[in-house]
Amino acid sequence: MFPRKINATEGEIIDIYCLLKPPLSWFFNDSGKLPDNVLVNNQSGISIINANEMNTGVYECFGSDENNYTIGSAAEVTVHSKLACTL
Repeated sequence: MFPRKINATEGEIIDIYCLLKPPLSWFFNDSGKLPDNVLVNNQSGISIINANEMNTGVYECFGSDENNYTIGSAAEVTVHSKLACTL
């Protein structure tokens, strides 16, 4: 998964890519449900649209490696308020 650690500001678009073989399963903070503003792109990545502090957390993808073993990979996302970034 790349990038593995992301710091972003509110309102940005965040792209995360999973390097495992499809089909992929995506999770957010150990939940099977991604936030409403997260779009899955052709099963190889996700885009967080108009990121906000509610998107802060761990995003995981599970898929297969080159030997067809099911494995997972994770990225940690931190979204900062625009107000906090401008002070």
